[in-house]
Amino acid sequence: PKLKQLFPILLINSGKEKNGIPSRELSEVLWKAQSAKNAKNLRGVTIRNLRLLLASMDKIDIIYQSDTWSLKFSESIYCDYLDCLRMLEENNPGSDFFIRFYNIIKEGEVFRGESFHWLDDTKGFIGNHIVDILINYLESHPGSDSPDKIIKISELIMSYDPANETA
Repeated sequence: PKLKQLFPILLINSGKEKNGIPSRELSEVLWKAQSAKNAKNLRGVTIRNLRLLLASMDKIDIIYQSDTWSLKFSESIYCDYLDCLRMLEENNPGSDFFIRFYNIIKEGEVFRGESFHWLDDTKGFIGNHIVDILINYLESHPGSDSPDKIIKISELIMSYDPANETA
């Protein structure tokens, strides 16, 4: 379970304008019930296991610098989460933007099925921005899309915000 949590916490703290997560904070989040010494040992083992797992991929590195952990992706690795963050920041209402954006988010909620307390703020932030972009698209393109596409966009909005009146 800790290995499953380690990758997203490193990913979240490596994206956008973040430079990683300090060792102390990482230990507090994932091993808060452990002593500092045990947490350090468990962190080391878990990071080693993740490094071994990532070694089989094309080039994702776990970087440790100035007591901070982060992920570094090679140019050949595509990460939809990081692409989504870039697009949320860009928020260009053009049709090419929306097609690219929709293709990233059409699979549903970011980090679907994961419910860790440290993930709530990130999921909420991303979900709110996605809903805003989808609603803006629907409102700025009334009747220009097929009913099926409008239904799919509305269902996607509802996956993030089940009580959304516009959807």
